[in-house]
Amino acid sequence: MNLLLLWEWLASVSVITLLFYYAQYKLRRQRLEKLASKLPGPKLLPLFGNLFYFFGVTHEGFIKRIADLGVNFGNEGLARIWLGHQLVVGVYKARTLEAILSNPKVIDKGYLFSFYKPRTTGSFATTGDVWRMHRRFTNKMFQPNYMERYINIFNEQSKVLIEHLSKTCINKTVDISRPIMHCTLDTVCRTAFGAKMDLQDNNTFTFVDDLSISSEIIVARMYKPWFYFEPIFKLSPEGKEMFMRVKRLHDFTKSVVDKRREDVQKFNSKLEENGNIKGSEGGCDNKELEPAPYLDVMLDYAKEEKLEEEVFLREVLDVIIGGADTSAVGDSYVLVLLGIHKEWQEKIHKELDDMFGDSERDVTMSDCNQLVQMDMVIKETLRLYTAPHSLRLLTEDVQLGKYIVPAGTTIYLAMYLLHRDPMYWERPLNFYP
Repeated sequence: MNLLLLWEWLASVSVITLLFYYAQYKLRRQRLEKLASKLPGPKLLPLFGNLFYFFGVTHEGFIKRIADLGVNFGNEGLARIWLGHQLVVGVYKARTLEAILSNPKVIDKGYLFSFYKPRTTGSFATTGDVWRMHRRFTNKMFQPNYMERYINIFNEQSKVLIEHLSKTCINKTVDISRPIMHCTLDTVCRTAFGAKMDLQDNNTFTFVDDLSISSEIIVARMYKPWFYFEPIFKLSPEGKEMFMRVKRLHDFTKSVVDKRREDVQKFNSKLEENGNIKGSEGGCDNKELEPAPYLDVMLDYAKEEKLEEEVFLREVLDVIIGGADTSAVGDSYVLVLLGIHKEWQEKIHKELDDMFGDSERDVTMSDCNQLVQMDMVIKETLRLYTAPHSLRLLTEDVQLGKYIVPAGTTIYLAMYLLHRDPMYWERPLNFYP
């Protein structure tokens, strides 16, 4: 009897404790839920919210459901869903997207982006002050005087790519993204890191596969809640595969950094031999040592902040991916669309012939600024094949039109849908430069 009373007492205490914490939880979220109830969106199920609306969908299916949500509820530029306890607001129109992207306080990317952190801790996945630091370093790379300096490298690497394609792409179908990715990697390694890697001539280079497969695993993980627990994910076949791929990416990054350090050390030794003042590890502006504006600043920063080598390499890898992968994807889509739309291929061909004729001279920045048809094609390609979406986590309330979106909300930025919105585009689904 005493044992039964003890169990009843324990059960009562447990229930009271749970109710107490639930009441505290509801009180903390009272304002969030009140503001969320005013936002347009589908009907909710108790506890689950709109979770079943997305149950079992793939990444592509998720984008389709978000698109349907925008069509049905997003007339005012935003729509609300609840994924369990998490409030998510999709923003679809230019004015609401602008309000988020132009707000300097809305830069936190939320929990799901933490899945990228084994691979990178740079501007792609970080938030707050760290993100601002990376933006400052990256902006330095794209100053006009640096772009003028890079043009010779662009020409050199493009010629290597053309020579490679002329040997491998005759009378057969090829995956154009791979050779272009190798070209952009070589270019980024030279321009940002001052390292000549000659990746276009390396047939055993695995960076493209490692990047692609690790990205697929990271995205797939977002749709498998049981993989949110790091120990479970690490023990899974997918986790083991991802960490193996990530290690190879980091090994490549280390080879790029080591190459730069070796070049700087040789240059400094030569200066000492000639009786000159030794340069810093961060680099010198000298014709014998290629400039590396990003890596030089990062090396100095790593010294000052005493960054661990692993953290430093992840930050460098972020720049490699951000510079090489995005450029390669854009270039690949341009070539595919020109292959499909022969009329525009002919216009581009004529524009290049009018500018260069039979000359094999290098391209200049002035030439690039005068290629009007090419510019139109590139911009239309980026409209159709932009980054599909991104996330932001609100750390304070934000006004979007007549609605207040509360702190704690995850914002889904639907760029892909904006670029296909008939409100802004005459023929939104067509290639129409």
